[in-house]
Amino acid sequence: MAIEAEQAAKSREVLAEAGLWGSAPTQQVRYPRIELHPWSHLPVWNWPDPATRIGDFLPGVTEQLSEILNGLARSVSLSKDEVIRILDTLGGMPHFQIGTLGNNLKGEQERLGEVRKEDWESLLKRGARSVMNWLEIWCDRTGSPKESLLEALACGHRDAALGVWAKTGYFWFALAKLLRDKQDWEDAERCYRRAIDLDRDYSPAWTGLGFLLRKFLRRYEDAEATFLDAIRLDESYAPHYVELGILLAASLGRVPEGEAKLLKAKELDPKNPRVWHFLGYLYGDLRGDRDGAKKAYGKAIELDPNLTGARLNDAEIALLEGDEARARKDLDAAERVVKNDHHEGRNLWMMRLALCLPDRDLPAVVKAHGHLQEVNGRLRKPSTWRYEGFETFISGLAAPAQRLFRSWVAAVKHEAGADPQAALQAYLQAPVE
Repeated sequence: MAIEAEQAAKSREVLAEAGLWGSAPTQQVRYPRIELHPWSHLPVWNWPDPATRIGDFLPGVTEQLSEILNGLARSVSLSKDEVIRILDTLGGMPHFQIGTLGNNLKGEQERLGEVRKEDWESLLKRGARSVMNWLEIWCDRTGSPKESLLEALACGHRDAALGVWAKTGYFWFALAKLLRDKQDWEDAERCYRRAIDLDRDYSPAWTGLGFLLRKFLRRYEDAEATFLDAIRLDESYAPHYVELGILLAASLGRVPEGEAKLLKAKELDPKNPRVWHFLGYLYGDLRGDRDGAKKAYGKAIELDPNLTGARLNDAEIALLEGDEARARKDLDAAERVVKNDHHEGRNLWMMRLALCLPDRDLPAVVKAHGHLQEVNGRLRKPSTWRYEGFETFISGLAAPAQRLFRSWVAAVKHEAGADPQAALQAYLQAPVE
């Protein structure tokens, strides 16, 4: 016990020196101070005595934490105090992960004298999640308007509170992706642009901004200018050509130009599954070349079996060809990984609905209908799928089944049409023909 107490005291000294131990601030401010406890995603003043948490990890972790702290400070030319905020991103990490990260950092320092880029980005990504979680909790507890806080954050009004995070392009890139997934597209654009302002050579930020402008904001000319600027900065980055290709072909109707960009991306990175996915889309949806599309989707799935977009597009072709076994295989694989991607989930459950209508599988119909209600209610953007091809598949069905499917086609495209709930009730009550 005496040894453990001595180790605990030593650990407290290490944390106190690093600024991670001591009394918590109590002052409430108009905007939250992004100052997280290293072991949680909550504000430090809302957490109990830190000993109750640090004690869970003593005695070994604090030594590893101190090693990481000093290593980061040396490796990225930041002061110890500046690195404190980045270390807050370790919040919630099990102690064995902290140890692994520490070993990685130590090995890289000995070999190269710097932290590996992926380790650094992992910390910053956790930091972005911490800030988002923190704001959610703070707004819920205080009744503060989250939208105004996010706007203040994205516009740079909270840079002093963010400390070193505000100076790092990758942090704004990670925050932009989180905001995009929450359908806060305007603030996401601000964060992408801040990432680019801080690091104009950071190619993923350019791709992310162009993707946002194309898919969600539909500012196609701005998106094209963004991708062209990105290519001028880095002519070897395949994702720029992928996104520019799909923009030119699908959004602007310049199919030959779009195909040329996609083929350039394939030349640069032939093992990139998204290249093959979008080539499949171009061949199938824009050229009417179903065989070419099947081959491209097959290659994309071979390279990445979890690429849901390619799975869903291949399932659509299978449905139209009457190959229900292949369609079900694709949908089963997509359902396992679609998770919180509501846009992909909407397409998945539209095809599930189409598949179960011919057999009058009532539990499956009700399940698909319920999932569609959930995901469609969460989405601001209408579906871009045309669904015309499904007419052949459902044209032989009874009228109530056709009405149900068409009511959902109108609903997911945000168009006027029959109420899906009423259409479901009529379908369930219709006599079997």
